[in-house]
Amino acid sequence: MKLMTGSMLPLTASRTRLEHRTLAVPISFLAGILIGIPITYFVVFLSWIDSQHISQRTYVNDRPLIPGRFGFPHGPIASLFRIPAMDHENIPKKSNPAKDLPVFSSLLVKSERKHRINPSDSTTSSIGNINAESTNTSRPLKLDDVVDGIYWTAFSERLVPRGFDEYDIKLWKRFLNTTDVLKIEEGCGRMQNRLVTLAEGGKSCCRYRHNNDQIQGEIFSFYLGRLLGLRNLSPSALALVDPRTKRWSSAASQIALAQWSSERPVVLTQFVENLQPAYIPQHFREKDKRRLHPIVQDLGNLTASDISELVQWSDLVVFDYLTANLDRVVNNLFNERWNPGMMKQPTHNLAKTPEGLLLFLDNESGLLHGYRLLEKYEHFHRALLDGLCIFKKDTIEAVDKLHSGSVELLLKKSFVDSDPGMFDWLPFLPERSLKTLKKRIAHVLEHVRTCKSRYAPELAVLEAPVTNL
Repeated sequence: MKLMTGSMLPLTASRTRLEHRTLAVPISFLAGILIGIPITYFVVFLSWIDSQHISQRTYVNDRPLIPGRFGFPHGPIASLFRIPAMDHENIPKKSNPAKDLPVFSSLLVKSERKHRINPSDSTTSSIGNINAESTNTSRPLKLDDVVDGIYWTAFSERLVPRGFDEYDIKLWKRFLNTTDVLKIEEGCGRMQNRLVTLAEGGKSCCRYRHNNDQIQGEIFSFYLGRLLGLRNLSPSALALVDPRTKRWSSAASQIALAQWSSERPVVLTQFVENLQPAYIPQHFREKDKRRLHPIVQDLGNLTASDISELVQWSDLVVFDYLTANLDRVVNNLFNERWNPGMMKQPTHNLAKTPEGLLLFLDNESGLLHGYRLLEKYEHFHRALLDGLCIFKKDTIEAVDKLHSGSVELLLKKSFVDSDPGMFDWLPFLPERSLKTLKKRIAHVLEHVRTCKSRYAPELAVLEAPVTNL
């Protein structure tokens, strides 16, 4: 029987068709998800794998075959689409790699400079959360806003400009591997150091020495700073001077005038503009009162800018003690005997950016030359460390890792990973230096325990004693 227009269907048939319509939407939605997941995985996740692959440096004839973010990436996933590999020499230069380098001022965060600790306030009361970036009014700070036992608080550390991290270091190395030297000229300190202008627009301070000790001191101090998590060291990398190669050929005549020998290792450090003198804080100036302890007498009436600088100085004292750097604060201390005003003069080999970041410059005396002269200068190093009882917690934890692990293996790994191919041109640290470094690491931890026993005894009791090596 044919159904006529307007005929009524049985109730059961109408319900069945309605149920099919109800299921249509969720079934379509589920099908879309099942189809979309593989597509999303393929586009996003595999592209990420590809980017990880190209981030590793690949060299052919001492030149990068794959220049990473400065060229055309071709990884294992890209090969599925038959994208041809490109030789470095034939890559069209459509972009300027120097533009990919971060502008240094963008790495920094200005600290709020209007907070002050009021010495008359109770050291245990709380004033709530203080955001240095959001407040523009002067507020009194309590001691426990600034320090927690013997450690700087998160609030204090947030006042410090960001500085250089691992990404900035990798970016600098990639830039060096994809550009040539345009010229070298006098600058960047004394002796045979030179200011290098790179073809893509960047600049570098190049450290050259006839002997390897100071080159080793500079680069291995940089590696140690990275292991400690310090962000006050400009990105540095080793390179081999050879005016016969394309990289150095444009500056061949200037290399000859500088009396640089061919095939000598040098350290190329990222040049930072507009540096200002940095001065020794009042806490470390007076001979009989060199002290920075977690007490109101030492931290009272400080601005946020003062706190930011003291946080960085606590890292500097630890770093220079470990490396026995005698060409920075110790230089001022040594010359104080002839010049009573020396401690008020700018600190040697220390500079400050307009944003307030301290830069630990010229570390060539560390780990070798400084260790050989410990008998003469050790009491200066000890005077600074003994007067310090506030630390960055992350820094001390990093020192503890170096003590519990093998600092020798960690430094060697940094050497091989950071500057592959240079192991044949620059020796590793001698055994005597490594033994001295281990002893100084142990002494720093012992000193931290002494500070804890005085200002945070509950923490000192829970920790095992440090054994001398």
